[in-house]
Amino acid sequence: MWRVTDKWGNRIELTDERWRHILEYHWELRNCLDEVLSTVRTRRGDKMSSHQDRIKIFYDREADVLYVTRGDTEHTDYVEYADDVILRFHPETKKLIGFTLIDFSYHFANKESDISLPFNIDFHMSDAVDVFY
Repeated sequence: MWRVTDKWGNRIELTDERWRHILEYHWELRNCLDEVLSTVRTRRGDKMSSHQDRIKIFYDREADVLYVTRGDTEHTDYVEYADDVILRFHPETKKLIGFTLIDFSYHFANKESDISLPFNIDFHMSDAVDVFY
């Protein structure tokens, strides 16, 4: 296992299993471990646009569940907010990082529907997107 600290003080661990996973899809990095770790330490961009702050939306059609998440979701605390709505929180900071909507198609199929959620979303562009209005 390798451990590095990025420029914002986040500790990042790269396990043998994750390194093998990276090499499975990016074999060209097989001799570049030192460069990969160095890049993680010194990556450019500001903290707001880091991967941890990106919003991910995933719909599981088989389960009919919509997941909306900001940042890491491997381990979360959760609270059932209402029927079919689960709020997910970071286990250490207790900040809201996402929600799960169960029976998604039931709520939105063939009718106008809305669900009121107990939070606001602040949208901003990441550095990765270059848009001119």
